[in-house]
Amino acid sequence: MRKLCRRMIELSTIWWPGQQGLAADNMGVPLMQRRTLDALLAAGGLIVAAILLVVGGLATWAGNFVADNVTTQLSAQQIFFPKAGSAGLKDPKIGPYLNQYAGQQLTTGDQAKAYADHFIAVHVAAATGNRSYAQVSAATTAVPRMSRSSH
Repeated sequence: MRKLCRRMIELSTIWWPGQQGLAADNMGVPLMQRRTLDALLAAGGLIVAAILLVVGGLATWAGNFVADNVTTQLSAQQIFFPKAGSAGLKDPKIGPYLNQYAGQQLTTGDQAKAYADHFIAVHVAAATGNRSYAQVSAATTAVPRMSRSSH
């Protein structure tokens, strides 16, 4: 092993003549100069910083794109929360969650979640006797098609 290391040192002075003054550890293997290490670390830091800037820019663009898309889609539906003090907000399962949005148009993800969780869900539960979608769907598909059309 020692012979191999010495031969590598000899070859390195042939291929890299400017590197002859390298310090050597106790096995005769050349050590990296401090200046070289600093340059490598600085270059690596700049590369990482550039990558993080690109990733941050793309993440910001994607976030804005999603928020704009959600607002556009929800605005097109023209859904409005019940007005303050209306009967639609008097239910204790609805009012405490939706009073903050009373009378507003539904345009954000937070509003959509509140509307789905505390307005639509309460009305669907009342209309179906607290049955889940799967239960209602199974009951509907179990009824023969002729019976469903006669109602």
